[in-house]
Amino acid sequence: MTTLTPETIAKYRSSLLDDGLAENTAKGYESDLRMFLEWIALQQGVHPRLVTLPMEELDQKSREWLAIQRKIASPRTTRRRITSLRSLATWAQIQPVLVKYKAPTPPRSLPHPVPGLLDGLLSLLRVAKSCHEEALVGLCGMAGLRVSEARTVRPSHLNMQTMILTVFGKGDKVRHVPISVRCWSAIMSAVVECIEGNGLLCPISDRAARSMVTRLGKIAGLAHEIASHDLRATFATIINSKTKDIRVVQELLGHASITTTQIYTETQMDTMKKAVEF
Repeated sequence: MTTLTPETIAKYRSSLLDDGLAENTAKGYESDLRMFLEWIALQQGVHPRLVTLPMEELDQKSREWLAIQRKIASPRTTRRRITSLRSLATWAQIQPVLVKYKAPTPPRSLPHPVPGLLDGLLSLLRVAKSCHEEALVGLCGMAGLRVSEARTVRPSHLNMQTMILTVFGKGDKVRHVPISVRCWSAIMSAVVECIEGNGLLCPISDRAARSMVTRLGKIAGLAHEIASHDLRATFATIINSKTKDIRVVQELLGHASITTTQIYTETQMDTMKKAVEF
């Protein structure tokens, strides 16, 4: 591979998918690289479809682009773009790029569980207008699913005898999550409605699902505005408080690293708050 072109990026994305990389991850890498090429096109004064970058210039141009982008992009986004460029070089079998480039350190995320935790979740369920909205709150807030995971759940994924839900998660990983009596109560109507047609419990678009959670929070009169991911943080906080076992939370959330799980619980922040009170 001697040059980087839009066609090269398309082939690279196809290769990632062929190697089993999750579609959303491949799409993110592709988006980063197309943005990089658009910047090169501006420098060359050509249309992005016509841009061509010699691969021997990839390292230097990447550094120049990142120097600009990291001033306006979040540390997490910058780190992903670095990974995208490094992965491209590996795939193209050229000299490694950005070998000593120092990535920014993302700030530690703080959890934002729903105010009132379980009471807050119950408030959302009371103002839900459909069984599909109830199911989304139940799956995310009482089973710890991501919105993207909840939107793919079908009755066939639920073992009615063991009350175990098979979740097809991020990066094509599969996990098994026990369904509590409270969660079952929240999703039962949706299960009954679509069980014959084997439809989806939450047939809602990603954007609609996320805005719906925020809307329900406002209608319920919660103390602050909530986002869809706050439901998952609520689940993690409740489970961690009950079990005092971060590994259990990790397994239920489907995290590869326990470090990721820690940002979903309030335990560490509570400990720090108590520590500073002399």
